[in-house]
Amino acid sequence: MIKRTELISGIEEKIKTLFFGSWSNVANWNPEARYEPIGTVSEQDAYNMINATKNLMKVLMNELIQKMLKIEKYLTRKKGDFKLFALFLREGSPGKWDVLVSAKWIDANKQQALKVITEQLTTKLNKDELISLSRVVVINNDNEAIPAINKFLPIENQVVEIHDKNFFGLDIKQAFLMSS
Repeated sequence: MIKRTELISGIEEKIKTLFFGSWSNVANWNPEARYEPIGTVSEQDAYNMINATKNLMKVLMNELIQKMLKIEKYLTRKKGDFKLFALFLREGSPGKWDVLVSAKWIDANKQQALKVITEQLTTKLNKDELISLSRVVVINNDNEAIPAINKFLPIENQVVEIHDKNFFGLDIKQAFLMSS
């Protein structure tokens, strides 16, 4: 469920104010409840808890995506356009997101580009958001899979969510494309 540290990261009041119903359903969750006899919690209460958790996780993910968009825009202004800037959640991943990037300026000097990108990530994301990331993956600018990804993001400045696709030979459970 939602860890207390995630809520301390600056959005606790927003969640309590704007999503009070969902917050109320999950705030008193107790991990020891799983040891209670079957039927202790009604099917409706369990359903409400699951849906409330899903809603709050979307809020937390949206916060991360908004910050990633700001990072992408900043780097585009400073360094140049991206051919790909995305978050990928690999199938079987323990909930850790890969940051996929591709750009001409990255290909020119990958080591320096990775330094610039990771500097932005570490200064703009909070601890819990950083922990949710697995790695930064550089995709060569001329990779033949990039045009296939481009067809999913036809409009600039729009985030597209994709589920259950295979890119770069990896099964992707979920992806958020920000630049393509």
